[in-house]
Amino acid sequence: MSKRDTFRVPIWFWMIAIFSLIWNLTAIGAFVGQMSFSQTSLLAFPVPEQELLKEYPTWLEVVYAVVVFAGILGSLGLLLRKKWAKPLFILSLVAIVVQMSYNLISITSLENFSPEAVILPIFIMFSGLFYVFFSNYSIKRNWLE
Repeated sequence: MSKRDTFRVPIWFWMIAIFSLIWNLTAIGAFVGQMSFSQTSLLAFPVPEQELLKEYPTWLEVVYAVVVFAGILGSLGLLLRKKWAKPLFILSLVAIVVQMSYNLISITSLENFSPEAVILPIFIMFSGLFYVFFSNYSIKRNWLE
C-alpha cells in the first residue's frame, strides 16, 4: 500500500479542486476576451470603463496573464494532488493583489461604476487567498505529495 493510498482525500477536496479548475478556466475566457477587445466591443461598456480599458498598461496585462496561468496550473496541481500547487496559488495571489489594487485605485468615483466594479475584485482576492490556504491545508493533511 502506497503513502497515497493511506491518506484518502474526502469528496469535498475533489469538489473544491474541480471548482478551482472551472473558476480558473473562466478566468482564461475573461483574459482572452479582454486582450482581444476591439474598438467596437469597447463601445458596449460605459464611458468610464472604456477609458480604463483603453489606458490599461501592458505590464498589467502581463500580471493578468500570471494570475490566470498560475491559477490554472495550481488547479491542475490540486487535481494531481501535488504540493507544487501551493507556490503557484501564492504566485497567482500576489499577481491578483497587484492587478486588483491597480484596478481599485483606478476607480476614482463609484458614481461612474457599477457595484460589481468593486465587489468582483475583492471577491477575486478572497478566492485567491482561499486557494492558498486550501492548498496549505491539503499539504498538512497529506493529501498533496
